[in-house]
Amino acid sequence: MSYKTGKSKPLEEITLKDILENPIWEWSLNEESNEEQDETWQRPIIETDNVTNEMFNPTITLKIKDSDFYGSAEYDCETESLSAISIWKDNEWVLLSELEQPIPLTFIAVPKIFGVENVKFICKDLLEDFAARI
Repeated sequence: MSYKTGKSKPLEEITLKDILENPIWEWSLNEESNEEQDETWQRPIIETDNVTNEMFNPTITLKIKDSDFYGSAEYDCETESLSAISIWKDNEWVLLSELEQPIPLTFIAVPKIFGVENVKFICKDLLEDFAARI
């Protein structure tokens, strides 16, 4: 692993401030032997804002186009799609299905993806929890 990671946190403690400071996160699966951690912990990828192939299903920060909403989602490098999408609303994470926004929704990636800035994704169904790269 040629990238650096920060301190792990449980999902429920990760905030909008955290994802704006570090727009790429990964699951802390190799730390599960620590008694206080489980499979819901993530750690930020630090000192880079560029998703690369060596990052396995990173969680990336998103902005909903033409809105003040930010979110995060797991990025699949093979399919170039998003899943497990959560939106920061009223100081907490909500499911995409709980968001009252007209569809389709366009997400813009905050980090670069393979060096490309402002990569866009489209979600055509809020219940589907999926967005494809456009």
